[in-house]
Amino acid sequence: MASLVRTVVVIALIGIIYYFNQNVINNKLEDWFATAPDKHLNIAKKAANNHAINECLKEIDIAIMEMEDIEVFSDNVSRDLIEKSIEDLQLLENHIQNHELNVDELNLVFAKGINSLAYTYLKISEDELRHDHEIKAVHSLKIVIDHLYNSMSFMKKKNIDDEKVLIKHIYSVIDSIQQTDNFDFSSLDRLFSEIQEIIAEEELKLKEQRAG
Repeated sequence: MASLVRTVVVIALIGIIYYFNQNVINNKLEDWFATAPDKHLNIAKKAANNHAINECLKEIDIAIMEMEDIEVFSDNVSRDLIEKSIEDLQLLENHIQNHELNVDELNLVFAKGINSLAYTYLKISEDELRHDHEIKAVHSLKIVIDHLYNSMSFMKKKNIDDEKVLIKHIYSVIDSIQQTDNFDFSSLDRLFSEIQEIIAEEELKLKEQRAG
């Protein structure tokens, strides 16, 4: 009898460990997949600063392909934002190839591209919440935060402050998800509005930059 109990306990422990490892591994893979474009855009900026133009263009191309992969899981609004960001990246590549690299343009294009991905994962988190997948929704919100922090490396102080406020609001929503069974979806409206305002401001600055 004691042997049977030990066997049951061991099997249960193996199951718990397997379940834990599967979730940890899946989350790590999702984190890598979601933020891969950010990393390649950061490498591209460093290459541009070192006048390594070919490397810069290669890294932008990789980031574009990774954004296209994420686009597959996007809703219509998110897809439009990613498509516009890809167009901006391709236009930036043309400027770089024509020896017209402008650091301000590069920073705006990269920041806007990453923020379009942040919006995408914000939408994914909303969909997960509507299907009662709270744990997945929280994980997606943390990916949004990762994107926002990554985009800050391409921003000026005012925009960084805006993103810090947005991050604070996201943590508040995460707390709300974890503490209540009746989540108020209207609290997500503010997040969508804030990130759309940041992207719109970057779009306006980019247009002014290219017009000037």
